[in-house]
Amino acid sequence: MFEHLDNLLINGLVAASLVYTLLFNALPDGLRSLIGGILGLAVVGRCLLSRPQPAAKATTILFVALALIMAFYYIFVMDPRDQAGLQYAEMSFRLLTGFAILQVFAFAPRVVSPTLLLVACVTVSVFGIAVAMTGEPVIYAELARPATFTGGPEGVHSTSYVMTAVFLGWITLWRAGYVGSRLTLAFTLPLLVTIVLYHVRSCWVMLLSYLLVSVMLHLRSSARPGHWLALPVMLGLALAAFSLSASIIDYSELSSGRTEAYSERLVMIAEREPMKLLLGTGTGSEMLTSSVWWWAKKNSHNDFIDFTIQIGIVGLGLTIAMMFLASLHLDRLQLPIFLCFAASSAVSNGLIGRPFIALLLLAFIGLRERANE
Repeated sequence: MFEHLDNLLINGLVAASLVYTLLFNALPDGLRSLIGGILGLAVVGRCLLSRPQPAAKATTILFVALALIMAFYYIFVMDPRDQAGLQYAEMSFRLLTGFAILQVFAFAPRVVSPTLLLVACVTVSVFGIAVAMTGEPVIYAELARPATFTGGPEGVHSTSYVMTAVFLGWITLWRAGYVGSRLTLAFTLPLLVTIVLYHVRSCWVMLLSYLLVSVMLHLRSSARPGHWLALPVMLGLALAAFSLSASIIDYSELSSGRTEAYSERLVMIAEREPMKLLLGTGTGSEMLTSSVWWWAKKNSHNDFIDFTIQIGIVGLGLTIAMMFLASLHLDRLQLPIFLCFAASSAVSNGLIGRPFIALLLLAFIGLRERANE
């Protein structure tokens, strides 16, 4: 009985996230927050009901420890005048929701309906491409991008992340044996063009990560002699290309100032007093000015650096441990998806901070290969 209800809950979360994402721009702010809060509570509640595997229980304990660090800092360290309690709770809960979603799909049985995932892929593809082609372009960072359908008036990043999730979803459905090559190609080609036109480079990194990890896993599983050499050779060539190009490419400009911001934040973290270094300075404290983004307070555009500012070295360690334990349970079909999720946060304010877009991507981890049904 519990298993049946659990399966309904997991598939219901996928369906609700799909509808929420598609209707996001049409929902009033209050209703949007209410629905997001209800979905978040459902995800966190399901996360706390951990599976019997030791790794799942250990991840749940790490998740609770992370929540306690956030609460401890607000109650015992932070000056109440620095941030309203409700605002602090909302930001902390949003962050925890992203980790809860990862745990739910990494450790739950492969029970997500392929039909539901196919409906999600078709719906988002048709709707997203239609809006991009017919809607008024968005001028963002002095560059014209296709029209957006989620994430608010300037939802370029959110829309691009959703389109990227669906692109990878099509590839996963094809690799799992649920859709044919022609149908996959018919949808993924226009999706890929649209993703490129949005100019969200963290999405490009996600696609590249998926490709590289999939190739490496394939070579690793191959029994042919010498294939194991491909991994160090590929990594060596990539490092050599980066080193040789450093003199002719301004990586700070290419990354929109991210590399300089990363450097500044890392120096700031290293110079902190022991208490702040270990436990951070609370959710919201990552919003700072920098020499490259001097006109407004911004996060570092790297979730892991932001975690270190918010929840300290201890919290970062708990985060990495949770993600590592989750990754150990993933196979050749699921691991590239998980690493795309992680890559988005390693180069930007990525999917960990966008929980219901993350859910649409990580739902494909819950897909069982057709041959194994």
